[in-house]
Amino acid sequence: MAALPFTPELLGEPVLDQDVSPSSSEGLVLGSNELFRFSPESTYWVGRVTTQGEVHNPLYWDRLAKFRSIYVDLGFKSPESLDEEGRLTDDYDSISDNFAVVENTPDGEGFKDTIVGSGRLIVKDAATLLPIEDEFPELFGDSPIPPGYAEASRFIAKHEKKFMQRMISASVLRALTFRSIGAEIDEVYCMVEVGLKRMLAEKVGLPVEQLTEDPKDIPSQGGALYPIAIKPAEVLESLRNGESAEKQGVSSYKQFFGSAVDSSGEGFFDNTLMRGQV
Repeated sequence: MAALPFTPELLGEPVLDQDVSPSSSEGLVLGSNELFRFSPESTYWVGRVTTQGEVHNPLYWDRLAKFRSIYVDLGFKSPESLDEEGRLTDDYDSISDNFAVVENTPDGEGFKDTIVGSGRLIVKDAATLLPIEDEFPELFGDSPIPPGYAEASRFIAKHEKKFMQRMISASVLRALTFRSIGAEIDEVYCMVEVGLKRMLAEKVGLPVEQLTEDPKDIPSQGGALYPIAIKPAEVLESLRNGESAEKQGVSSYKQFFGSAVDSSGEGFFDNTLMRGQV
């Protein structure tokens, strides 16, 4: 495949996963193939394309699954990982919430919007091991992760403007956090590279628990990754914390998260991804 003009940000391999609310996925549930006809003045939409494996709109799910083929472009997955339509899916999708960030591009050719971000929340059931349990069996062999806990994965942000790429990454993280809190998920696991681990813990100020001292090389998932755990209920409390607010950049993330409390980080947004629009 052709080389990418810029490098997307990935949340390692694996990111962070109730009923669909009208504010979050109304456009998809109503079956529109032109999402922004519901809010043409908006620049972005953030929300679930699937909830616990239920597909809200086949076209957007097809496009999201093709968007995730970027893992092949980056060499993390083999071309054989894609189906005959070029989609990257797996069995975990059947128990996951899959999120997309969609940009309003009315002047573009073909589709009038563009998927620019993704994230997945795999909610464990009694019959499934999470990816982190397969990759780090030494951590969970005697104490498996309980059903109802989750793992975040498929976190991608792809935009030619680096600032917007960071904002898209943050919007996915925000939506996944609010979703986890709303679904009463006690703990969310991730496998992340060192730069992202530091960003989450030091810049964003999230309460990250590092589960091993050293990373493990997992080529199919992006390289050397650390297993971490985050308690979603502690995230907002951490962002409110005065000590965390003194860290560089944390105050801006507090504002970013706080701007979407009413919407839980899902719905239509302006070009800052902060102010929601109806």
